[in-house]
Amino acid sequence: MTLPKKIKKQSQPLIELLETQCSYLEKFLGLTRDETLAATRGDFAGVLKVSSERAVLGEKLETIQRQISRHRQRFGETREQVWQSNVAVRMSEAIRRFMSDKEQTQFLISVARQNSDEK
Repeated sequence: MTLPKKIKKQSQPLIELLETQCSYLEKFLGLTRDETLAATRGDFAGVLKVSSERAVLGEKLETIQRQISRHRQRFGETREQVWQSNVAVRMSEAIRRFMSDKEQTQFLISVARQNSDEK
């Protein structure tokens, strides 16, 4: 087997893990938006349901991250190479949107709590 074919064959599992990780992060972002909507409506049961779903997805993300780390160590991939990849750009954007949405949700939950305490 030629070196390029060998590298491609060995890197395929890592690429698949990165794509799965990116997909999970995008789902995580969707759940954060669902949580924001539930908080906006004052639907605390909905907030709890979404939080539970996010916890399960978070565990999956942790597992994938451990697998990715093992692959990266084996290939000796540098951080610069990782952050220049298309998958890394998508993940960075998903994380940025998640953080923004999460801040909004926390604010809405705080306002709803204050309003319920005043009643």
